Amino acid sequence: MQPFLDKIAEEIVKKHKDNLDQLCIVFPNRRAGLFFKKYIAQKIEKPLFMSAIYSVEDFIMELSGYQLIDPVSQLFELYRVHLGIEEENAQTFDEFVNWGRVLLKDFNEIDQYLVNAKQLFGYLSEAKALSVWNLNNTPLTAFEKKYLRFYTSLGSYYDKFSAEIQKKDVAYLGLATRKVYNDILEANLVLPWKRIIFAGLNALTEAEENIIEQLVMDDKAEIFWDADKYYLENSVQEAGKFLRSYRKNRHFGDFRWLEDHFKTNQKEINIIGVSSNVGQAKFGGELILEIAKNNINLEDTALVLAEENLLMTVLNSLPGSIGDYNVTMGLPIKYTPVYNLITSIFVLHENVSGFAKAEEGDQYKYYNRDVFKILDHPYIKYVFTAYDLFEERVRLLQSA
Repeated sequence: MQPFLDKIAEEIVKKHKDNLDQLCIVFPNRRAGLFFKKYIAQKIEKPLFMSAIYSVEDFIMELSGYQLIDPVSQLFELYRVHLGIEEENAQTFDEFVNWGRVLLKDFNEIDQYLVNAKQLFGYLSEAKALSVWNLNNTPLTAFEKKYLRFYTSLGSYYDKFSAEIQKKDVAYLGLATRKVYNDILEANLVLPWKRIIFAGLNALTEAEENIIEQLVMDDKAEIFWDADKYYLENSVQEAGKFLRSYRKNRHFGDFRWLEDHFKTNQKEINIIGVSSNVGQAKFGGELILEIAKNNINLEDTALVLAEENLLMTVLNSLPGSIGDYNVTMGLPIKYTPVYNLITSIFVLHENVSGFAKAEEGDQYKYYNRDVFKILDHPYIKYVFTAYDLFEERVRLLQSA
């Protein structure tokens, strides 16, 4: 079976081998671009300037001219807007954070799906007014007035927040996507490439779909789809929902490529019962070692986890003999050892403060379990070169 990225590389070299530097190739993520470079390097016969390769997100940000603003900076910028709108009625930052994140997510989706923000917030404020309307003409309570005032001010939040961050040449992804779409419609977008190739995309937002469709209509782009008949031609399969809708779009042209690998490729399926998640992770490491011993190319091997919090256990279970490997998943910081260490330090100081208040003394005392939890942490042990001596002293303290 020829990999999808290898087919893309073959097609591009066949059609554009003399002008690769004038192409822009857009993949769903950065990892796909990394492997694509490997395939295309195997097919070129002389040194060439490489095409521009982007993920969808990077492509949008490049065309928008903005830098992507990180989530924490978004919160601070929105809080400044909150202070300006509410003035003396503004909440503390701790109170604001609880709903600020939700509002930012809503703003992003509004722009990603090209929703008319003014109409949406107007409808929302009217709907909320109806929900607190009293048929007996009873005056609204102070809470209800505050409730209504918040919803009627959402449009101001959106407009002021968008304007403020654009002054600093930054934007969240939804805002940047809407800007690129508007620039294309108004013919204000100057592309630095002669041709754009979209490959392997799926589940696009409304704005992304419209951007690609407009570029295809203007004959500035073409699309290669990574589709399989098992998902595409069976309406019951949810995985093919978006691809089926794209296939009906006449502007997306010939649906390249439609394969039948899922049904026709030979498979070997083994079901192995393991009692716990940690046991599964450990067994996964053993399977990888067995595959490596059989001289099977590990580049064609994927280990898929059921839960992201198993990642650290799996990484610790992988044998060192397999060499380098690629990790293609995110991991919340709360699942990392460094988070546990920092949390343990905070707990240590919280308990010190609690004991001091209880005893009303000037001398701080540390709870022994908090201390040993920190001393037993692998990162703390790692900094001690004389590890055996350190561990022995910790055991002596624990037994004292």
